[in-house]
Formats: sequence, structure tokens, C-alpha cells
Amino acid sequence: MVLMELDSEIGEFIPVIAKMYPSGVVNYVRKKNILTLTIYDRIINLYPSGKISMNKTRNVEESFEIVGEFMDRINRAHRFRGHQPHRPHGYKQMLAI
Repeated sequence: MVLMELDSEIGEFIPVIAKMYPSGVVNYVRKKNILTLTIYDRIINLYPSGKISMNKTRNVEESFEIVGEFMDRINRAHRFRGHQPHRPHGYKQMLAI
């Protein structure tokens, strides 16, 4: 399992990101603004604080690739909402369990 925290909050973009995936892989808890995706043969959770957790990760590099995809989707969500693209600068912390 990998726990990661981006250096920016993503709460306002989670509902937009949820709509970017087919309904069969999305579980969006509106009240808590938490998104769970069942993709890449694993479960990935996105939290408003910028925390991301994922299971069944083979190595750290793979984790960064997947999170990079989410960062691209965050940029698309920014554009969708009429904001300038924003890319979180990096990761505050990462823990591989």
C-alpha cells in the first residue's frame, strides 16, 4: 500500500475528477468529498486534503506514474472550472507499506 500527500489541497476538484471516469469504477462520497476509484487492478482513494492512497502497488516508480495521471486530471479540472492550470509542485510525503 502507498500513502502519498500532494503539496496542495484538491477538494474543489474531486467532483470534477469523479466525472472523468466511467460510473462502474467510481465511488464518490459527496458528504465527505472522498473519491474511490477501482482502476489499474487496485483501489485508489483521493481525499480533499491532497492525500492519496492506493493498494497493490508494485514499486515507487509506478506510484509516481499513477499520481502523475491524477495531476494531469487536476489540471483538466482547473481548466473545466475556468482556472489557470495548476500542477501541485510535488509531494509532501510518501509512505510505502
